[in-house]
Order: sequence, then structure tokens, then C-alpha cells
Amino acid sequence: IDELVLSYLQRYVENESGSSGGGEEGRRMTSFDGGIHFRGTLVSGKLLEARGFREVSELSADMHSHESDYDGALNKYAERSASKEVAKNSGARDRALKIVSFLGRVDREEDKA
Repeated sequence: IDELVLSYLQRYVENESGSSGGGEEGRRMTSFDGGIHFRGTLVSGKLLEARGFREVSELSADMHSHESDYDGALNKYAERSASKEVAKNSGARDRALKIVSFLGRVDREEDKA
């Protein structure tokens, strides 16, 4: 999950800064908040919620059960980066720190106004 989120955020920030030239991908990546969709199972649903993803209230055509939430992800990944349990696994801690860093670079629509 963390690698997928990290990959999305890297592409999103590159696209936002204009280094990837926009195009079709730029139109699809409109926002991190609600931009990543997952179809969670009983097990992965708990992992998604532990990373700040929110359950959807209405099913859409792609039948996703969880979607990204900026505030939730920022809060949960910040907690993970400082957690003693996660600190035992340096790779997980590094990924959490990278995700927090990329989330800090995301321009939210609320902040632009």
C-alpha cells in the first residue's frame, strides 16, 4: 500500500510542478484527496484505514471501497513515521517519511483559494 501511495504522490508532485508536461495523465490526476481508489478486503480494509484512507459512503462504477483522504493520510503517516513499532523496520519508517514529505508538497484546492 505504501509503495502505491508513494508512487502516486511522486507522479502527482511531478505533474503539479509541470515537469511531466501535463497531457492525459495530468487530467486524470486532479487531486490526492479522493484520487486514489482501492477495493479493500476484510484484511486490506483495516490496513487502508490505518493509513488514513476513508471508506466510501456510496459505491461508484469502479466499486472501490476506500479512497485517499489528505488529512487522514497526513495524520496517519506522520504517526507511523514517529511510531516505535514502525521504527523497528527502517524501510517502513523511510516510506512513511517520504509520503509525509510528498503530502506536504501537494497543493490542496482548499489552500489555493
